[in-house]
Amino acid sequence: MHIGVKKGIVKGVHTGLKVKVEKSVGDVSVSDFDALFIPGGYSPDQLRSHDEVVVFVKQFASTGKPIFFICHGAQLLITADLLKGRKVTGWKSIIQDIENAGAEYLDQEVVEDGNFISSRYPQIFRYLLKLH
Repeated sequence: MHIGVKKGIVKGVHTGLKVKVEKSVGDVSVSDFDALFIPGGYSPDQLRSHDEVVVFVKQFASTGKPIFFICHGAQLLITADLLKGRKVTGWKSIIQDIENAGAEYLDQEVVEDGNFISSRYPQIFRYLLKLH
């Protein structure tokens, strides 16, 4: 299920990919999900400006369930103050942000640190396919 700030259609800036947001983050509970995937691009920067999204991510992280994030996805976790002491990767333009948040940046395609699985860019999809 796709969740977001509000229900409706969102469109990727670069690809034009349209995704139907089925429920707003205020209409769901972390117990409704087995994992959380945070996309990259401009989305995380926009999402982290909404308190209800940041609270949801914090609550989700407290469950220990897997959180997958790609590219700029770490920005949302930075705002939620969840990266301190973690090992993650992300897009090169946010390396300093990751390190300033107290995480160790690793220049790898995919980094797994406990329930956090991060990727610099779409290689995470290959990793996810290996899990199934």
